Amino acid sequence: MPWKTKDKQEQRYELVRGVAVGKESITDISRRCRVSRKTAYKRLKRYQEKGLRGLLDYSRRPAQVVNRTPRYWLERLRRLRKKRPTWERANCATG
Repeated sequence: MPWKTKDKQEQRYELVRGVAVGKESITDISRRCRVSRKTAYKRLKRYQEKGLRGLLDYSRRPAQVVNRTPRYWLERLRRLRKKRPTWERANCATG
């Protein structure tokens, strides 16, 4: 291939390294890397806090589920399904 491709982490490291060297401003580097200044500052902060691990993508999974069915009810449903295997699921939920 005549062109060089970079993965996300390499691009983020290039951005952070450019800021750390101090030869370019955040605005110039963010323009060159095609990210917003806000994103550039976010990446720089994460890099300063966590090093190279800070350049990886974070999980978007929520830390907790607010509307999760309580364990008591889940266990009750499981017992009911074992007790009455011929019932349909709709009947288990209402009965």
